[in-house]
Formats: sequence, C-alpha cells, structure tokens
Amino acid sequence: MAINFTLSSFLYLVLSIFIFHSALIILTYTRKKNPCNLWLGFAFLSISIASTIGFLIATKLILLIPHLFRTANIFILVFMPLSYLYV
Repeated sequence: MAINFTLSSFLYLVLSIFIFHSALIILTYTRKKNPCNLWLGFAFLSISIASTIGFLIATKLILLIPHLFRTANIFILVFMPLSYLYV
C-alpha cells in the first residue's frame, strides 16, 4: 500500500482545512448577529467533511479507515439543502 501525495491531493487538503476554518468562524462569530448564517456554517462544514474524505481517497489513506468511504456521499447530499435554506 503506497500513499500517493500529489499536487491535487495537497489541494484537497488545503481546501478542506480552509473551508472547515471558514465554517468554524461562521458558526462561532455570526450566531448572535444573524442566526440565518447557521445554515451556511453547517453547509460549509458538510462540504469540508466531504472534501476531507476526497483527500483520503486521492491519497489512498482511505484504505486505513474504509468505513468512511460511503459517508462522503451523505455530506454532499446534505450540502445542497443547507445551502438552499441559507438563501
């Protein structure tokens, strides 16, 4: 089992960290000012989890934790209604 780190897998990792950080900022600091932003924060959180699982698939680290393979689809499907409810 060889782990493949390429430029695209590194971009997956950077993207998931950036979106997760954005979700935490939205969920933490805008709760009192505008409660509607919670939908956006949870949407960002779900897409960052799906992106993290995409990183695991791209680098073949998913072989170490195979039970997460099917959960990425759930988080992608949850992203759509959460982003719609924000608007």
